[in-house]
Amino acid sequence: MERYNRPRNDQQAPPITLGTAVHRIMRQKFIVLLFVLIFAALGALVGAMFPERYEAKAVINVVQPSSGTSLRSALNSVDMDTEEAIAGSRTVLQAAADDLGMDVRDLMDTLDVAGHSNSTILDIVVTADTPEDAANAANTVAQAYLDHRKGTLQAGLDELREKVDSVADDMTKQVVDEAVLNVVTTSTDSGSIISEAQPPQESASFSMAQTIFIGAATGLLLGILFAYIADRTARGLGYPQRLSEISGSEVSLMADGEERESAQHLLRRIGAPEGDLAKAGLGGITIYSPTPGVAASLAHTLQGVLATNTSFMDATTFDSIAPSAMSTQLQQNSPVLVETASTASVAQVMLAADSTGVLLLPFTAKSQRTSVSRLFDELTPSAGTQVIPVYYASSANL
Repeated sequence: MERYNRPRNDQQAPPITLGTAVHRIMRQKFIVLLFVLIFAALGALVGAMFPERYEAKAVINVVQPSSGTSLRSALNSVDMDTEEAIAGSRTVLQAAADDLGMDVRDLMDTLDVAGHSNSTILDIVVTADTPEDAANAANTVAQAYLDHRKGTLQAGLDELREKVDSVADDMTKQVVDEAVLNVVTTSTDSGSIISEAQPPQESASFSMAQTIFIGAATGLLLGILFAYIADRTARGLGYPQRLSEISGSEVSLMADGEERESAQHLLRRIGAPEGDLAKAGLGGITIYSPTPGVAASLAHTLQGVLATNTSFMDATTFDSIAPSAMSTQLQQNSPVLVETASTASVAQVMLAADSTGVLLLPFTAKSQRTSVSRLFDELTPSAGTQVIPVYYASSANL
């Protein structure tokens, strides 16, 4: 008798489409939902641990003191690296902290001073818990810097005046006049705040709603990944589409609560819509499943829809028949419904299937994928034997 291997062994598995992947993920939707909820909660926790912070910026134009005889002053050359260091120095910040009524170390932690390249612009940026505090602190630090710079310039000018007064007697009138003129014309203008800090309208950090959204989005992506992995690594069969993938065949579904109607559909598929196997030219039906109890359940359901001329062979009787007598025994009882045990030899099952002409292989969601795959790998039915995988939508009553 001619035999052939199942198509699944000869063909590559069909490519996974986007729709297939989405369906697989949706079957594990509780994993996705769990990840979304967990990471949204983590986002809320992060938002609570790190409250919103506001950033305000004051902009200063730093001016080089000018005098009528200083070319450097006329060009308004300022060493901005030095000015950045001065603006962020403890001396300046201590004065600002005293005005703000806060600890200077706290102010240092929230301050950022940045100069613009090739310009005399200096940014004073402060971060605080409220928009008003941020703006007030930035303006206070800017003013403290300008006051410090003006005081330094004034101190230098006072020192210059003292030196001129001390050496005036030993200098000619022209030299004295030039020195006095230089002192008088030297400006103590230290610069100005060209843009006061305003209370910001938006937070510089993530809000609670944003951290929750980011957490939920992260959870969604991870949930999708883990849901797909869970679906592909699950030990159980899970759903009929997976059985179809493994078997390479169309699956007949036994709907929950509609087993009798599903059995009638199954008979129509094998060519015996009225339940008369002899009329359909069939020797019978062989039922086998590696999942305990499933074959017996399907056999019981089929007994209720098959014609009365169909005999029945239970698993115990089947196991007692020698392989050499299998074909003769089944032909004598034709048409016959053969129930086999989950521990039956696949070779013995195939002998029965070739005699009856139909092999039904029922499974449930809890059927082990490895045993299902191994079974279809071992099947070598004859060319005239119909092999039909059957999936029970619910195993509650099995």
